Amino acid sequence: MTWLLNDVTKAIDVSPYVTSMTWSGDLSSAGRKLEFSIAYTTAVKDSGWKNIALEVGDRVTLTYTDDKTMQSTPLFNGVIFLQNRASESYTMEFCAFDNMVYLAKSKMSIKFDKALPKDCIERVCNTLGVTPGDLTKCADLTNGTYAYSNVFDAQAGSEIIAAVLEYLRSWTGWRYHVYMAADKNGKQVLNVVRADTAIDDVITAETNITGAKHGVSIESMVNQVCVVNKDGVATGYISTKDDIDKYGLLQEVYKIDDKKDTKTAATALLRKKEETSSIEAVGSIQAIAGYAINVQEEQINGKFLISSDSHKIESGLHTMSLDLVYIVPPDNKDATTSSQGYFPAAGANAKISSGTANYSNTEAGVLAKGKALGLSDGQIAGIMGNIKAEDSTYDPAVCADGEHVGIFQFSQERWKKYVEWCDKNGNDYYNAGNQLEYATVYENGDIRNQIPDDPQQAATWWNENVEISGDNSGNREAWASDYATAIANGSLVPEVPAQVTTYTANGTLDQQLQTGFNAWNGVTMDNGTEGCVEAATKIGSYYSPFLAQEYNNGVVSVPTLVADAGSNCIAFDPTKLEEGDVIVYGDNRHVVIAAGPDGSYVGNSSGQNRVVKGSDFYAMDGLYPTKIIKTSHM
Repeated sequence: MTWLLNDVTKAIDVSPYVTSMTWSGDLSSAGRKLEFSIAYTTAVKDSGWKNIALEVGDRVTLTYTDDKTMQSTPLFNGVIFLQNRASESYTMEFCAFDNMVYLAKSKMSIKFDKALPKDCIERVCNTLGVTPGDLTKCADLTNGTYAYSNVFDAQAGSEIIAAVLEYLRSWTGWRYHVYMAADKNGKQVLNVVRADTAIDDVITAETNITGAKHGVSIESMVNQVCVVNKDGVATGYISTKDDIDKYGLLQEVYKIDDKKDTKTAATALLRKKEETSSIEAVGSIQAIAGYAINVQEEQINGKFLISSDSHKIESGLHTMSLDLVYIVPPDNKDATTSSQGYFPAAGANAKISSGTANYSNTEAGVLAKGKALGLSDGQIAGIMGNIKAEDSTYDPAVCADGEHVGIFQFSQERWKKYVEWCDKNGNDYYNAGNQLEYATVYENGDIRNQIPDDPQQAATWWNENVEISGDNSGNREAWASDYATAIANGSLVPEVPAQVTTYTANGTLDQQLQTGFNAWNGVTMDNGTEGCVEAATKIGSYYSPFLAQEYNNGVVSVPTLVADAGSNCIAFDPTKLEEGDVIVYGDNRHVVIAAGPDGSYVGNSSGQNRVVKGSDFYAMDGLYPTKIIKTSHM
C-alpha cells in the first residue's frame, strides 16, 4: 500500500517527510480530520537538512493506492487549521479538517416549509459553500412523507443539518451521519449515510482483529416517554415495562408536533441498554464512522455501527481503532413496549378542548373537573354516585366485562364515538375528566341544565338517561348523598390541576434544560411579546421545582418572580452564573435562562414573539444583566 500526502496549495509532495499520520472521525463531530507529523529541524541542529514550507491555511490531500490493483482512492481533502512544534523535537505537527468544518463554523438563518430533507441539506450546503453529493443515494432523504418545516436563526450549518436528520430519525428510527468524500471526479462532496449501510469488509479475530473490548451501560437509557400537548399537559405514555421494573424509571418528555406522527416520534426516544465495543485491527479504509461493519469475535459478534474511527499510518503499517454500537433495527421493537393515551398522527389537530386541565383520575379530580364544567355540587354528587357504582377506583380504562369501558362503562359503539371526539380535540382517552366532559356536554348535546340539583335526584336521572344500567338497588342515590355531605363539610375538596410538573428527564441538568427547550422551542407564549417569565417557568419546570411552582401559581411578571426567589436572587456576577440560572435584566424588565458556559441562553424573544435560543446573553437590545436567580439549585 502507498500513502500520498500532498500540499496542493504549494504543490509539495509531503509524503517523504511524514513520520506518522492519524485519519479519524466520529458521529459527534462535524467532519473528519487528518493529524500528521513531518520531520523538521533547524539549521543549528542540522545545517544540511532542508525543511518543507507547510503552513496554516494550506490545503492538503491524502490518497491511498492499493499495491496489488494499483487503484487509487482519495481519502481526505482539507485545510490545515493547527500547527505545533516543541523546540527540542525533530518533528512538526499539523492538524487539518475537511470541508465540513465550514458548516460547523459558519452560521446562517433559514426557513424550511414542507421541504424534502434532501433539499434542506442542499440549501444549507450551497449557502455556505460546501458541495453536496448525490443525496438521492439515501432514499429516506427524498421521501415526501418526511417533508420538514422549521425556522433557524443564526445557527451553524452543521447544527441545522443535524436537526433535519434528527427529525428524519424521529420518523424512521435510524441514525444518519454526514461526511465528506471524493466523488468520481475527485471533488470533495457531502454525503449522508444511514446507520445500517454496511461496508464490504468483515472483521474477524482470525484475520485482522488484534484486540477487543465490550461493555454494557444504561447511562443513556430511556424506558418511558411522557407525551405532552402544547400546554405541557400529559396525554399519554410509551414505556418498556421490563426495563422499568429492572432498572427503575428513566423518563423523557415528547411534545406533540402536528408535523410528525406522535407515536413514531415518541417511540424513537426510547433507548435500551447500550452495548458498546471497541476493537483494534489491521486497517481498512472503508471502516469510517457512520457506516456499519460485520464483526466476528469472541465477545463481539454481529452488525455494528462505527461510532468513531481512528486510522494510524506509521512505518508503513496501517492499523485502526474502532468504537462500535450494536445495531437494533427500528422495526425490531421490544415486545414489552406498551402505550397508553392519546397519540395523534401527523397533521392531526392536537388542541385540548377548552376547560381541560391535567385533572387526576380520582374523586378530587372528577369534582374539580365537574366544577370547571359549571356543574353544581348536587349534580356532581349524583354523577359521582353513578361512577362509584360502576368502578369505585375511578379508573378511566376499566373494562370489567370485556365490552364496556371507562368510568361510565361506555359500550363499544359509545367508546368508538368518544375516541373520535378525543382525536378531534387532542384529548387523552384515559382521563376521567375528559370522559365526564364528553358525557355531559358532547355525547347527547349539552345536558348540564337537565341534571337535577338534588344529589339523589341527580343520581337517578343520570342512571336512567346516561348510564341506563337497570340498577334499581338505590346504592347510587345513597352514594350520591354521601358525596354531597363530604363536599359540604369539606372532607372532599376539588384538586388544583397541575398544568406543569417538574419532569425528571433522563440525564443531567444540561439534558433536562435541553428537553424543556425542545418542548417549547418556536412556540408563541400566551402572553405574547411579554411572555419572558412564562417561557422561563415553562422551560425551567423541567429541572427546577421553583420554576414549576411559579408556573403553577400563574406568575408572569418579572418583579413577582424576583420577589418569590428571595435570597436566591443575587446581584449579577458572571463568575457566579451557572447553566439553568435565570438572568434578570435592567429594573426587572426581562428574563432568560442561561443555557451554557458559551454565553448561550433560551427564552422568549419579544422581537420574534416566540421561544428561541440565542448565542450571547449580553446582546439583549440595550438591556443589561442586573441579577441572577439561582434556579440551577432551586
